[in-house]
Amino acid sequence: MGIKFTASAGGAKKSSLEQFTYKNGDNCVRIFGDLLPRYIYWVKGENEKNIPMECLSFDRNSETFNNIEHDHVKDFYPDLKCGWSYAVQCIDYSDMSVKVLNLKRKLFDQIIVAMEDLGDKINEKQCYNYMMKADPQNEGKISYESFKNLVHDKRASE
Repeated sequence: MGIKFTASAGGAKKSSLEQFTYKNGDNCVRIFGDLLPRYIYWVKGENEKNIPMECLSFDRNSETFNNIEHDHVKDFYPDLKCGWSYAVQCIDYSDMSVKVLNLKRKLFDQIIVAMEDLGDKINEKQCYNYMMKADPQNEGKISYESFKNLVHDKRASE
């Protein structure tokens, strides 16, 4: 089975998901959709940049390490440990585009506590706005405030 020569694009069609980048100062996003549970290995590449590699022994559905899939990273880097790396979709208010928000553990814990206090409003066509403040005095590390507000999305209810 194939395609006609005249229908070929001559190369692979590429697509990628844009990642939210934390900036110094205020960062405001709207979190929506489901959470993607995952664990990632960070493998040092040839250009000295860290490359994320999925931990295959982690089952996203049960959020457990069941070791059903063979984890190939362990074959090449036996001492390397995978790290917590959950993600969710968000709207970045700086450019109004949909991006993937890679959550830090502390941020995730604060979101869970706030959702328990506020209730899960996603089913009521409301979304969570989350304001994060980066602390430039803390060596570029991000410090987080709790949920600033719960905003009713009027456009979603129309």
